[in-house]
Amino acid sequence: MKYTLILSSIALVSALPAGSSPPTGKTFSEGGLCDRFQQAGLPDNSEACLGTKEFCEKNFKQEKFANAADCLASRKSAAKPDSKSKGAAKPPAPVDDDDRPVWGSSPSPEKPFLEGDLCLRFQKAGLPDNSEACLGSKKFCEKNFKQEKFANAADCLASRKSGPKAKSPKSKGPAKPPAVEDDDRPIWS
Repeated sequence: MKYTLILSSIALVSALPAGSSPPTGKTFSEGGLCDRFQQAGLPDNSEACLGTKEFCEKNFKQEKFANAADCLASRKSAAKPDSKSKGAAKPPAPVDDDDRPVWGSSPSPEKPFLEGDLCLRFQKAGLPDNSEACLGSKKFCEKNFKQEKFANAADCLASRKSGPKAKSPKSKGPAKPPAVEDDDRPIWS
């Protein structure tokens, strides 16, 4: 019985191709979450931020792979990153002299327009208060359109889903600050 178990284990291990790692179970990620990571003050070198292709090119050793191709192959549906599930493909963004994307014309809106009523919460939590959630989309785009890879503030604002005049009918003004306990810590609900 002992020998059967040992022999079957050896057979399983030898069945794996040499130099390859078993699939990790991770799925292919398109990335695009860097702005959310930056707003939250989190490091932006993760796979969710960079996307699987760039992440594997930069971090395959960290993931214990021999090369970037093995890292990509370990992801589910890595062979088809441009699947039908995403809908029609977006046209490539124009780039500047340093090959950084720059939107010369208004792209389709992707981010929500933020009013910027969360500064108090950011300050109380000790987070940087220069994010779009704190400043609001209008001020953020005026100050940071180059950081967002836009040609100007108008293009940055046009990339938001709704303009500054679009408020929901249920809204009765800016959001109230969080309730504060005696020791000035916010009570998060």
